[in-house]
Amino acid sequence: MLKKNDILNTSFDTYKVLDSSIGNGGNGTVYKVQNTDGGIFAAKVVCKTGLSTEKLKRFRNEIGFCQKYSNPYVISIVDNGFLKIGDKEYLFYIMPCFDFSLRKIMPIVSIDESVNYFLQICEGLKFAHSKSCIHRDIKPENILIDAKSSKCVIADFGIAHFCDDDKKTTIETKSTNRLANFTYHAPEQINSQSSTLTVDIFALGLILNEMITGSVPAGDSYKKIADVNADYSFLDKIVSKMISQNPSERYQSVEELLLDYSARKRQAEQEKKIKSLREPLLQGDIHDS
Repeated sequence: MLKKNDILNTSFDTYKVLDSSIGNGGNGTVYKVQNTDGGIFAAKVVCKTGLSTEKLKRFRNEIGFCQKYSNPYVISIVDNGFLKIGDKEYLFYIMPCFDFSLRKIMPIVSIDESVNYFLQICEGLKFAHSKSCIHRDIKPENILIDAKSSKCVIADFGIAHFCDDDKKTTIETKSTNRLANFTYHAPEQINSQSSTLTVDIFALGLILNEMITGSVPAGDSYKKIADVNADYSFLDKIVSKMISQNPSERYQSVEELLLDYSARKRQAEQEKKIKSLREPLLQGDIHDS
């Protein structure tokens, strides 16, 4: 699509492409770019030529939402523009540049790091959901991470559902359109049924288990967190509830999920302390007088 040293102009700045491509997906290609002040950003570019009306509207809505709202755990869009190369037209937006996606580092993250990312994603989803936004495509590739701070953000709202007030344009999704990815979709997304906030919770449950065990749950038989580290076995019940096949049996909000997480974590810590107190004292620690 674009190549190194190509120039992206907006109404307020100019961005030079530094790398041929740093990411690809069904909703566009991402490039590392540099603005006139030397700042490093990422540009998500889609080819407008031949783009369906639905995808064009979704791209517009994504830009509108991420420019309107600001949250530490949701990607921000700082600029956007239009580009023509030959007979092809492109649309793009500019966002902060992160070091890598969760997918890239998932095999090497520790349990503590996994829980940290999980809680940050929860905060991002809690914010999005508070704006009546359902992401609908939560997956490791859409979680971007800053290596220095270990901060992560939710990115790619390309197929998100927004409330009417945040839609720049109305989209009619055909019943045959499949919006979510195959691996992390909730059961009700298979036939493009009406999505609720719980589809994001379902996907996050799969990711939490995968980060710690390396296994994406499928059915009832999958590698449990307790098999990896007994101290975190309390997470298994949380994952189980998050990925229930029945949407009504999942956590109905991220707030409910976080409350249950905190309660189960405290209980696990207390049980661990009690167990340590009950362990036999080393011989010689107590002497009869």
